[in-house]
Amino acid sequence: MPQAYRVVFARNFQVCLGFIPVKHHPLIRDAILKQLLFTPTLLTRNRKQLDPEIYGATWELRCGPRNCYRVLYDVVQLEHVETVQGNDNEPDEVRILLIGEKIGERLIIAGKVVNDETDFDF
Repeated sequence: MPQAYRVVFARNFQVCLGFIPVKHHPLIRDAILKQLLFTPTLLTRNRKQLDPEIYGATWELRCGPRNCYRVLYDVVQLEHVETVQGNDNEPDEVRILLIGEKIGERLIIAGKVVNDETDFDF
């Protein structure tokens, strides 16, 4: 079985999550764990690579009702060193940076419409 990635949540993610109805939090959590724990860089219908990056995120996970939420994340491949006993290294990381809601062509993060990276400030 492949090694699971470590999922790390940025403080900004927690702030953004506060702008999303609490009833959707379990759906978002389940989508993150199901979609990103083992294959976070596999392109799927609901998982896209971002070009260009948005706020340091290189990937987007679509989830929630009608896929209206966008989880912005980055995957960090850690340097692995073999030890005498085998591979005792830390797992690679999925860094969950932000979450927003897509309404039409607009991305809303923490209650603000974001047009580009320079528009947003925490």
